[in-house]
Amino acid sequence: NKERFDEDLKLSRELISTLDKEKDITINPLLSSYFHEKHPVAQQFDLQILYLRKVHSYCYYSASEYLDERMLTAKCGPIILRHKHITEETKLPDIPDWHRRMKDSIQKRIQESQKIQDEQTEIEEINKKIEEAFSQKIEQIDEKFKCPYCEKYFAGAEFVLKHIRNKHENEFSDVRKKLLEKRMLRNYTKDPNKIVSYPVSGSAPTRYNNRRGGRGGRRRDHGGRSGGGGKREQDKEAGEYQDLDDPKKLQQRDFRLIIDYGDL
Repeated sequence: NKERFDEDLKLSRELISTLDKEKDITINPLLSSYFHEKHPVAQQFDLQILYLRKVHSYCYYSASEYLDERMLTAKCGPIILRHKHITEETKLPDIPDWHRRMKDSIQKRIQESQKIQDEQTEIEEINKKIEEAFSQKIEQIDEKFKCPYCEKYFAGAEFVLKHIRNKHENEFSDVRKKLLEKRMLRNYTKDPNKIVSYPVSGSAPTRYNNRRGGRGGRRRDHGGRSGGGGKREQDKEAGEYQDLDDPKKLQQRDFRLIIDYGDL
């Protein structure tokens, strides 16, 4: 299947590039244009599969990653090669489900690595901004650099930054906290699944609220025990009190009224 082969060739290159970045491998001849021009496509793919196994302990066809080549060999076999008698005319069984699952697993691995790299880049940017913020506060006197939080002098600005990080942790943490809060706010605003509002029940206040307000009015108007008449008038307005937790009431009702925070 030429279409599937081209897809695997491209995906394996992306996987190699991703895993190389994790191990700080900057130069890889397999990804160079010279290698692609001088070698047949089938040989390119074979070498890429072999490179994934030998260098990254990754089995492409099972989309499995191991700690070392020994564990990879024990789980997936020593090597995977195409039969030399298989040609383009050879009919092979079509297994799209397996190929789809394999491709999804590899793409997920690439996306997770990219996410980690983005987070590391953001952390490096935050540390850089911290150094810039403190560098503006460092005062240079003659050929020495003074700490903005104490009376110590240093031979270079980088030593002052190291001193602040080690000896003035509170000031350093405050600046870092502010930058992290800005980052969290930015990530929150970009999150498509963020919570923007809370659901509103839309229910009116229960009768218990009205009764409580009535009792307050009774005490205010009549005071003490002399407010018996006021109580009857308020009960007429508020209605009869209903104990929502009464077992007898619960047996008669199929559901409970929604209670808002005013009932607490």
